[in-house]
Amino acid sequence: MRVLQNFKYLTVLLLVVFTFTNCKDANDAIKEVAPEIPDLSEAQLSFDFFKAKVNPSTGENFNIAASLTSSMEGLTTGFSSLPESFMVIAENVDASFDGVMWTWSYTGTGAEGSVTIRLTAEVKVLQTNWAMYISSSSQGVTFDNYKIFDGFIKNTTNEGQWNFYSYFDQSSSPAMTYDWDIENESNGTFSLTFSEASFAGLYYVKASPDNTLTLTDRSAENTVIYWNETTGMGYIDF
Repeated sequence: MRVLQNFKYLTVLLLVVFTFTNCKDANDAIKEVAPEIPDLSEAQLSFDFFKAKVNPSTGENFNIAASLTSSMEGLTTGFSSLPESFMVIAENVDASFDGVMWTWSYTGTGAEGSVTIRLTAEVKVLQTNWAMYISSSSQGVTFDNYKIFDGFIKNTTNEGQWNFYSYFDQSSSPAMTYDWDIENESNGTFSLTFSEASFAGLYYVKASPDNTLTLTDRSAENTVIYWNETTGMGYIDF
């Protein structure tokens, strides 16, 4: 599956990047006026309701739902945390400003070559637009100005979107898009859509105590998982 290939490639890329990342800049003067590097931990999905509860007495439907939600949590956590993983590097360098765009740039060198990461931010009235590019001259991993992701985060609400791009296709269309809109700890919506995958995407609505996860395949057929955190009741509808 191309989506998983991209995910595995970016995972390896992370190891390369952090191997080269070994310094910190103590000068925070410019960062005081630059947009804050976003904390994305609240935008990650978690299905704690199903964890450590699978056993023969819970029933087949519950166990299927638990397996599906666990897979979806792993997938969404992996993709949604990628920007945060790369942005950790930007926290250690100063930003430059050209009048329109803020840019954080870091180059790491090692025995295998060099990696340059460039994070950009454009502050608008309603949202801040982010993008990250990476170049590498390392052995076996060579590319120039490859856009890993772009997207936006609203300036006054916990709402945003990340678009991830395929290293293999080098297309201007995203291979995957992750959207979130979190009102508070109890209410929020999350969606994950794929351009190439056996399923088209997922849509999760959290309105505590109610939770609804919808998985859509390429034939536009849905599998719906619903559960109530208070009563413990729920269903799965294929």
